Amino acid sequence: MKTIHILWLFLIAGIVACNTSELYISEENSEHRLSPPPESDLFYSLFLVGDAGGIGTDTPNPVLQLLQSKAAEAGEQSTILFLGDNIYPAGLPAKEAKGRKQAESRLLAQLQTVKDHPGQVYFIPGNHDWNDSKAGGLEAVNRQEEFVEMYLDRGNTFLPDYGFPGPVDIELVNDDDTPFGKDIRLIILDTEWWLSRQEKPYGDTGEYDLQDADDFLVELDDIVRKRQNDHMIIAAHHPLYSNGRHGGYFPADRHLVPPVFGSLYVVYRKFFGYSQDISHYRYQLLKREVESSIGNVPNLIYASGHEHSLQYFRVKRRRFDQHFVVSGSGSRDSYVKPGMGAEFTYRGAGLQVVRYYKDGSSWLESWAPDASTGQGRLVYRTRMGASDENPFYELDTDSLQPIPNLQDSTVTVAANSKYDEKSTLYRTFLGFHNRELWGIPVNVPVFDIGSVEGGLEAVKLGGKGQSNSLRLQRSDGRDYVLRSVDKEAGKIWDDHLKNTIAHDLAQDQFSILNPYGAFMVPPLADAIGIYHTNPKLYYIPHDYRLGEFANQAGSRLALFEERPDGNMSDAPHFGNSEEVISTHPGAGHPWQYFNQRSPE
Repeated sequence: MKTIHILWLFLIAGIVACNTSELYISEENSEHRLSPPPESDLFYSLFLVGDAGGIGTDTPNPVLQLLQSKAAEAGEQSTILFLGDNIYPAGLPAKEAKGRKQAESRLLAQLQTVKDHPGQVYFIPGNHDWNDSKAGGLEAVNRQEEFVEMYLDRGNTFLPDYGFPGPVDIELVNDDDTPFGKDIRLIILDTEWWLSRQEKPYGDTGEYDLQDADDFLVELDDIVRKRQNDHMIIAAHHPLYSNGRHGGYFPADRHLVPPVFGSLYVVYRKFFGYSQDISHYRYQLLKREVESSIGNVPNLIYASGHEHSLQYFRVKRRRFDQHFVVSGSGSRDSYVKPGMGAEFTYRGAGLQVVRYYKDGSSWLESWAPDASTGQGRLVYRTRMGASDENPFYELDTDSLQPIPNLQDSTVTVAANSKYDEKSTLYRTFLGFHNRELWGIPVNVPVFDIGSVEGGLEAVKLGGKGQSNSLRLQRSDGRDYVLRSVDKEAGKIWDDHLKNTIAHDLAQDQFSILNPYGAFMVPPLADAIGIYHTNPKLYYIPHDYRLGEFANQAGSRLALFEERPDGNMSDAPHFGNSEEVISTHPGAGHPWQYFNQRSPE
């Protein structure tokens, strides 16, 4: 028995030794063997430093020294981006509070490093900046924003503003100034807003109305769609791929501390997770929605921190690659498992740099401090986007046949006859509801985007929940919206659930609604003096003038109505008001409960 125990211990020691390699480079991809263009062809650099908030204040931090040296070489044609967790352990305390002096010192070390940088500088928050995801996080992140921007005194350098989630769309370089004819765009997200269960802001973000998490996703969709032809980097604190602890990977010896319970801990983190782990259900929903938004963009780069290591994943989509970079070892390092889909992992202090060359190619460099020389050590380099990358192709409307004037056209159609086709037995168990109303054919006008309200332009899709909506705008800026009469179940479900009986049953339950109930509201509201919209029923054709929204919005019944905002002096149903201010929910909005329990 003793011999078995000794052999078992040797086995564990061997496993531990095999899983603690500092540097891993996959040999399956040859891009890291290529040589970049000459240094004279370097056009732009983006420096990525994450989790620098745990630095000691007694001696200079080697990563910050390395950053300062490399950024000075890059000069004005560069951006430095701190990827969150800028202050450990719990963000910036209030003045005179315990820990304030140490927190200021850690933040000042970073600020002093970049204060005189001639290029751009941005800080984004992480979970520790939000008071380690505890109550008071919003106040802590707002204090840090004020401190950073007052010290740097160079504009809006802490993003997103005021604890909002973003997205913030930043033009690093305009296409007129790039030799490859594309913008370089940085899209910043605060992913802790999504994961946090504590107080967080809603309302007017300065760019859009944030009424619920759905609005954040719709705005991200819209920005990604607009920038899909550019060189796009999305930056957030939380990674979508990781071989570190938050990804559920631990060294083998963690199973032994304590025995048995150590293994249970590892299993829990791997398959269930804490709120900051990728396996956690809220984190999984965030990952799924972000990947849904960015999934069609070739060579997109997603940069993050959170894990105290350097990692790189090349994710192969059907027709192109996307790139996921983790750079979170600005002040400490922790275990990272080699392989598991990663092309590169490094356990050690360091930073990552994205380089753009004049031929349009993009490269990733991974640097570690080198105490022996006082300079940096290049531990990894790979080409991400080639100079001949395939661009997106815009819709060629010139090749399409013009459609006739639909102004006086009508069509007879039911809202959804499938609800009314169910058997008596089915209705007995699942409800009679308003099925007969959904099955009644109605004669409705066809929506002619070229003539309704003098002509409209489709500008944005909405509805990540159950509704499908399309934002429209008149030439004078007046906004309108088309909302589908029928709803769509399971829009945020996993793909493997969408073709199941559960999805069919969920969809069927929309038959409980009255498809034309909205038309009862205006006369009732008029009777008691309440302002209201005046919805109109239209059939939306599959019209190429809807552009890229035609597939999502066309071939269905929809309600058309105004979006009340601004000057509505020509609308008696809004009291002929010269200034309408849309109301925005605060912290007590019902969608906040989405952030407190599992989405149903």
